[in-house]
Amino acid sequence: MRRRLATLALLLAVAILLPPVARGEGQERAIPNVERWRPCETRRPYPFFETVFCMNPNGSGEIGAHAYHLTARGRVFLGKAWGVRKKWGGLFGLNYANIRAVMMLEDGRLFFGARGAKPEFVPILDTSGVETIGLRIRLKGPDGSYAKRVIKKDAH
Repeated sequence: MRRRLATLALLLAVAILLPPVARGEGQERAIPNVERWRPCETRRPYPFFETVFCMNPNGSGEIGAHAYHLTARGRVFLGKAWGVRKKWGGLFGLNYANIRAVMMLEDGRLFFGARGAKPEFVPILDTSGVETIGLRIRLKGPDGSYAKRVIKKDAH
C-alpha cells in the first residue's frame, strides 16, 4: 500500500512540476487566432503573396499577421505570426524580439519557429533579373533547424 501511495505521489509531483519545464522554448503550442483580430491592414508586395496585419483587440499593442499564397483557385494559407510590437518613440519600425511564428509546410504539417525568429522572405527573380516569379520562405526552429517553402507566381 505504501509503495502504491509513494508511486502515486511521485506521479502527481511529476504531473504538476514537469509541464512548466516541458513548455520551454519550442514546446509552447498555443496559437492565437490572429485572423479574428481587428482592425487589419492588407499588404500585397507581390501579385501572388498577401500578408494581413491585425492589432490584438485586448489593447496590448500586439500585432499579428497571417500570410497567403494567392493562386487562381484562391488563397492558400502559409502561416501566421504574433508578438510583434511597434518600437517606442518612432513612427516606423517594428520590434520582433518576441515574435512567434508558425509555417504551414507543403505536406500540411505546422512548423513552429523559435521565439524571436522572424520569417525570411527572399524573392526569386526571372532570368532577366527584373520580375519576381516566386518567393523563398524560411523559418528557424527552436533547435536551430530551418523549414523552407517556395511559392511561385503560376503555381496551383
